[in-house]
Amino acid sequence: MAPANVVAVAALVANIYQVFSTGDVVCPARGCALEFDEETVLMQFYRTNPMESDEGISGNYSTEITKVQAVRSNGMPLPGTNARPCVDLYSFLVGSWVWYKVDYHQGRGNATAIVFGQRVALYPTGIAHTYDFISDGVPEYLGKTLKIGQVYLQMKPKGNVLEHEISMAAPAPSSMADPASQCVFKSRTVLRPTAQTA
Repeated sequence: MAPANVVAVAALVANIYQVFSTGDVVCPARGCALEFDEETVLMQFYRTNPMESDEGISGNYSTEITKVQAVRSNGMPLPGTNARPCVDLYSFLVGSWVWYKVDYHQGRGNATAIVFGQRVALYPTGIAHTYDFISDGVPEYLGKTLKIGQVYLQMKPKGNVLEHEISMAAPAPSSMADPASQCVFKSRTVLRPTAQTA
């Protein structure tokens, strides 16, 4: 590895430690960053140019969780429902960052998200003409400790840009009125240029 790359990786590891060991982020006592392997660190922070693919969506990305909404048990939004209890219970989710890698070629692909230092495999939803990926279970730390039950990634090509949104679902607090069943924390919608295809 070239000296400049070694310095860059060292700086990135320091950034990971700072992000995951400060504020109200919930991490194991020894710190999330100390459990990362080099591949995860590189995937999160040493982002390269998006890989070439026929759809132009493959690549490494990151985004910040900035919104929350209450939803029914069937996933339908509850407009007008005060989601403040969600923010109070899961305050560590607001302002957190999610890194994700998408590998999509010839109509097939998968994605991986890094949520609080945990790797979450995301699979295509199977909905025609979409680039949507969903988790089938989450690591124990996310599910049992943080109560995150599902991670969902939507990517929509719009002209020569790609609209990204990632969301995480957690059980609604008992203080929320029915029919609220879950709190869904979402990233800001991000527009990125699509990868140039061959």
